[in-house]
Amino acid sequence: MYKARPSGYDSYTECYMQLRKMKKLLYLTIVLGLISCTSESNDKDNETKKTIEEVDVVETMTCEKCNFNAIMNASDNCDKLTKEELEQFLCSYDASCDWTFELMETRENQNFGVAWDMLFVHFDKYFDYYIEILEENKSISRDYLIQLFSMPAIYDLPHRQILSKLKEIEKKTEFQTRLENAFEQSVSEGDKLLE
Repeated sequence: MYKARPSGYDSYTECYMQLRKMKKLLYLTIVLGLISCTSESNDKDNETKKTIEEVDVVETMTCEKCNFNAIMNASDNCDKLTKEELEQFLCSYDASCDWTFELMETRENQNFGVAWDMLFVHFDKYFDYYIEILEENKSISRDYLIQLFSMPAIYDLPHRQILSKLKEIEKKTEFQTRLENAFEQSVSEGDKLLE
């Protein structure tokens, strides 16, 4: 019933001990509360950063169709193109473009041939970027590019090298398979025409 207390132990000491325990619990509660607030703040900051990054991705995904300047930039700077410049280059290809007229009006003695050659030369040179861009940016006229890539390879362009690189991809996406099929068709039809 009544427990014996050590000598010198009084109600003041007991109250003090309880206050110390409560103080420890209070500190623990404050620390946990601060950690929780910091974590929530970091989560909100991360969400804000993600939203900003998503906006950046959406902005880079806009495509300017029939952009002759992007074609000529890719032609003039073919050894030092950035991924963004290649993306704008690929965005420029669309079935609605009147390349012949626009090229002849803009640059003397130029025609669709510049755009055509650059499409294949850059694919070979910047293969990994092409694949990445074509997979990521759904605004690019991919079906139109597939049509261009499947045309007979009768020019001295790197169709076979591109096909070889496509065949080396182990786990192909559906689009990569379509690309490979287009280049196989291009090479085989080109061979038939050249016989």
